[in-house]
Amino acid sequence: MDDLISSEEYYKYGIEASEMKSFKESLYFYTKAIELNPNFADAYFCRGYAHYDLCEMSAAISDYDKAIELNPFCAEIYYKRGLATSFLSNYSLAIEDYSKAIELNPNKEIKYYFDRALLYKTMEDYTNALLDLSKVIELDPLYVEAYHRRGLTYLLLEDYNNAILNFTKMIEKDPKDVRAYINRGNIFIDLKYYSKAISDFSRAIETDPNYSNAYCYRGNAYGNILKNYSKAIIDYTKAIEIDPSDPYVYDNRGVNYYYLNDYANAISDFTKAIELNPKSARFYFKRGLAYSRLQNYSKALYDFTKAIELNPSDEYAYNNRGSINNDLQNYSEALSDCNKAIELEPEFAFAYDTRGSVYNNIQDYSKAISDFTKAIELNSNYAIAYFNRGNAYYNSGDNIKAREDWQKAYSLGYIEE
Repeated sequence: MDDLISSEEYYKYGIEASEMKSFKESLYFYTKAIELNPNFADAYFCRGYAHYDLCEMSAAISDYDKAIELNPFCAEIYYKRGLATSFLSNYSLAIEDYSKAIELNPNKEIKYYFDRALLYKTMEDYTNALLDLSKVIELDPLYVEAYHRRGLTYLLLEDYNNAILNFTKMIEKDPKDVRAYINRGNIFIDLKYYSKAISDFSRAIETDPNYSNAYCYRGNAYGNILKNYSKAIIDYTKAIEIDPSDPYVYDNRGVNYYYLNDYANAISDFTKAIELNPKSARFYFKRGLAYSRLQNYSKALYDFTKAIELNPSDEYAYNNRGSINNDLQNYSEALSDCNKAIELEPEFAFAYDTRGSVYNNIQDYSKAISDFTKAIELNSNYAIAYFNRGNAYYNSGDNIKAREDWQKAYSLGYIEE
């Protein structure tokens, strides 16, 4: 029966199988076509594409090589071989193939320029990436994705003005593409144009009210930049309603509750973040901070210890655990934690201040004064360190130096809790 079927018919069956996404079946038909006609360039090309769809890149490239040998003037074969070699991270060879496709068909297929631009961008050759993206736009001024990619490339070059121009052009071409508002809003944040940033994030929300990231970006602007923690919480809450599976949104909302001194809700959010991602040291650390504020030292100690287990190089976790141990009068453990923090970061002013407080509590005032002095050397505006050194001087009987340090602390804005 097979002997009655021509190579062209097998090729046609292969095309039909490919259109049905039956790529393994299509391989059989293309192979039969090639067996009957070893010089059937289109069959090699299509079999190569079937291999590509099956992620069999070496086999795909081999078929493309044969197709090019038989038909060296078909731009599409070079383009498809470029896709396969790019997948294998052979970027230079892929660039050569895209360039050959462009040489053979310079003004018709924008995908050749577009994919070469993406590859140049991957190779951090931003100049050539921009040239190709500009060519795409020249060939098709309505191709929104080219403006998007060109804007992102300018962003990598920190050319904010041109990035903004491209994202603005995106909005003109497609006002419903929320990516343009988000990207332009983030640039406005970097440029400190905060009202414009919030306006863009708000327009993204208006365009797609179910886009949770837009609420997160606006929440970040309200909380991190404008210190409007209440508005930030509203946005993070909306983001959580849309997507309750993202631990970092709970984390961000928890931080804003923390800054509002709402430690119970902060702990609740950090706990939820931990449930969703129990391997994150930062979530335990932040919950430890909230427990510390509530003077729940045993739970704070547990959280800082857990943070250290997950990230043994975190000097802040050691310092904060040292501070808790100091409050619990576990002075040996406190000194050990502070020493470790300083070992990890010798320029860590907070750790010297904490260790100084431990020395002050065990009445080793000379070491306490030395550590507070080191903290002040590292941060000349460190009000608490001046106040604490004043206490150490007072405890050691030097009332004059104590008064000077206390006055300096108050001048820097220190307020006793």
